[in-house]
Amino acid sequence: MASPAPIEIRDDASELLALLDGRGRMRLVSTGTRRRFGKGTVLMREGAPDEHTFYLILFGKVRVDARTAAGGTETIGEYKEGAIVGEIAALLFERRTATVTAESDLELLAFEAEPALEILADYPKAMQALTALAERRKARRP
Repeated sequence: MASPAPIEIRDDASELLALLDGRGRMRLVSTGTRRRFGKGTVLMREGAPDEHTFYLILFGKVRVDARTAAGGTETIGEYKEGAIVGEIAALLFERRTATVTAESDLELLAFEAEPALEILADYPKAMQALTALAERRKARRP
């Protein structure tokens, strides 16, 4: 059985990775697990318990929907290559705050929060950026 191809990510592939030096990027990427999903797959569902995992989109696009106070659903974002999703629940240890659905075939790098955060602790600007992203997105929920 052939081993999976190494994960190669450009330095500028995401704002988070751009805040890390080469060693930090290598350390973080090495903790990730490559995952693939087909169009229409629900990656996470609003209200579900979190497995403390967040994702970096390597290829494809996702749609993020959240329940409104009136009981409906509102699309609160669409994200593509380089974006992070799932960070609110993973970093703030909460239930999933939105439903994330693959809008196309999708390839992600999945990070377990604990080992990723241990690495990011060595890079305060990156940790601050990821935390700020989670807080910003949480604040704009319907």
